[in-house]
Parts: sequence; C-alpha cells; structure tokens
Amino acid sequence: MEKLLFDFSDYTFMEFDLGGPRLQTGCFVVVIHCDKRPPHLGLLVDGFFYSAKSQGKDVGIQLGSLLHVLNDKKIATLFIELSDYLGSGEIQEYFKDFPNELSGQQTCLTPIVDWLQLPSHLNNIGEFLRFLEHRQKIARLFVVNLPDNYNGIPFYTNEDIHERIEYLKHVTRKEGTA
Repeated sequence: MEKLLFDFSDYTFMEFDLGGPRLQTGCFVVVIHCDKRPPHLGLLVDGFFYSAKSQGKDVGIQLGSLLHVLNDKKIATLFIELSDYLGSGEIQEYFKDFPNELSGQQTCLTPIVDWLQLPSHLNNIGEFLRFLEHRQKIARLFVVNLPDNYNGIPFYTNEDIHERIEYLKHVTRKEGTA
C-alpha cells in the first residue's frame, strides 16, 4: 500500500457540473495534480483562482479558465471547500502584493496559510489538511479527473517541494501551457 501524506479514504468525493454554479461562491483550497509528488496548491475564492508559483503567480483567474485547463490536460484536482474562512483582507490585493517568485522557504502553501491566518508551522499539505480536519473546517470535497483508485495525497518531503520549485524556476514553459 502506498504511503500517503494525507488519507482521503474516509471522505466522499463529489463530482460537479463544470458549467454549474457550485464553485462560484465560498473558499476552496485547490490541489492541482493531487496524484503527483508534490501537488500544486491554490485558493479559489468566490469563483476566482489565486496561487503562488516558482515563476509568477495567478491573481484572479476566472474559474471557467481554470476548469478549461484542468479538463483539457486531464489534471487530477481536488477542490476542498472550507466551512468558513477568516482571510486577512481582500484576497485580490493580498496576492497582488505577494512576491512574483517564490524564494527561500516559501512554497505555494505559504500565501494560503498566511491569508487564512493559520499557524506558520504548517509546512506541507498533510500538516495543513490535518489542521483543518482537526478544527472541522473541511466542508466538502469536489473533484475533477480523479483516478478511480485515488485515496490520498502521495507522500513527499519538504525537500521534494523545494527541489521541484528550483527545477521549475529553470524550465522554460512552452507557450500556451499552464
């Protein structure tokens, strides 16, 4: 059995209508490539996506654009709806002010933990999700392109995260890719 960083076997995954309004309101942690080591994390707040990346950031990407990329590329993605959130101010402004490139010990989780005003010691998605679970902040899980046998986030280390960030900083992406 594969070692998991976070086990979702006790959760129910919900499919959703890609054209429907379900993800248009509320706050969701988005786990892109949730079947890979390490995945990429972002926030979907009231239908707009935000994330910090090795090169650049996503600020206010419309849900429809995000779903289009996820479906075209068949990217396994989780949308974790938070039961409530106390974000620190306007998210659009927060991400505009966030650096354009991750540096030092920052990861894609850094601005999420900061904006949600959570303890800064949450260094990976496993710790982050266990914290949310313990405080009963996970409302529902929505999925797209999830493999049939999926039951959790594959195990990885913080070193794996920083190696991936460094690798991506030096890769030139093909035009039109996400």
